[in-house]
Amino acid sequence: GGVDSCIVAHDLLPLYREEGDDRPIPTFTVGMENSPDVMAAKGMVDALGGSKYIDHKIRSFTPEEVFDLVPKIVYHMETYEAELIRSAIPNWL
Repeated sequence: GGVDSCIVAHDLLPLYREEGDDRPIPTFTVGMENSPDVMAAKGMVDALGGSKYIDHKIRSFTPEEVFDLVPKIVYHMETYEAELIRSAIPNWL
């Protein structure tokens, strides 16, 4: 769903085909169900040709999972900075 990921997938598709590789490109998204980032990622998969060209996996998480993770993230990152904690959540899942 991110701009950089979409550009990479868009640019890789023709290169895969030139090499004779017809497998779908694997892509991954982590987010809360129906969140803007997950919806944008689904939109990009459709724009890039759907499941024929993109093998997209989504790891959805719940608020409860996040609340359980915050103490672990704070401990390991040794910070209470909200933006750092928020950005670390998908990596811990």
